[in-house]
Amino acid sequence: MKTYLLNIRRYSICANDYVLCVYKVVTDNIYRVIGKIYCSSLEKIERIDYSLWTVERETFWKENGYEIFNYVEPHLSEDN
Repeated sequence: MKTYLLNIRRYSICANDYVLCVYKVVTDNIYRVIGKIYCSSLEKIERIDYSLWTVERETFWKENGYEIFNYVEPHLSEDN
């Protein structure tokens, strides 16, 4: 299992623009997680970037005013 930071730029009706959300994800398959985010999101997603988690990267986002959310992977009916 590895820890990643996901930067998701999604459309916000309230802001009437795209907003950036940062998530911390622990997974063995980051591509599966990205696919689930695209498939289960109700908002339009413009872009998803990911990087391996480091203390420096997490500190960078926090210092720039972003809250880092813990991502909980949804269980879909196709998952076994």
